[in-house]
Order: sequence, then structure tokens, then C-alpha cells
Amino acid sequence: MSKQYKIETRLFIDGKFTEGHSKKTFPLHNPATEEVVAEVYEADEHDVDEAVAAAKKAQKAWEKSSPDYKAGLIRKLAELIIRDVEELGYLEAVSMGR
Repeated sequence: MSKQYKIETRLFIDGKFTEGHSKKTFPLHNPATEEVVAEVYEADEHDVDEAVAAAKKAQKAWEKSSPDYKAGLIRKLAELIIRDVEELGYLEAVSMGR
């Protein structure tokens, strides 16, 4: 894989990216090369509580959604995976050492 992609390092909470409450990071190493490929934001207790609250809030709307709506979202996810398969492969390779 010759093309490199930007690695998103922020937390994704309640539909948006955030650097987290503490703004602490930790190194993400490629296990095959031991190279640091990114500094990733670390979730603390406050961030986890926010994420759980957002998930509980979203669950109520999800439960009320029709099966057709849910199926449409899953089809869209499949389309995006197919569209971005090279980028996903790159991210898997650098983060898992494959």
C-alpha cells in the first residue's frame, strides 16, 4: 500500500469528534514495525459517561425507528465500506501490524 491516509485520533461522542475532557493522548504503535503512527486521544471517566449518556439517548430513537429505516442505514454503511476499502485496509495495517 503506497498511499497514506490521515488517521483520525479524536474521540467520537454524541455525533461529533472531540479531543476529550483531559486532552491526554497515547501513542498508537504499528506492532510490526514498532513505529508510532499516531498520538490518539484517551477517553477518561468523564468522556465515557458522556458517551454512555449519548448512547442511551440515541437508543430511544433507534427503538422507535422502522425496520426499513434501519435497513437503509445498514445498506449505506455497506456502501461506505466498499467505497473506502483501501483506506480501511491501510488503517488496519498500520494499527494492527498487518
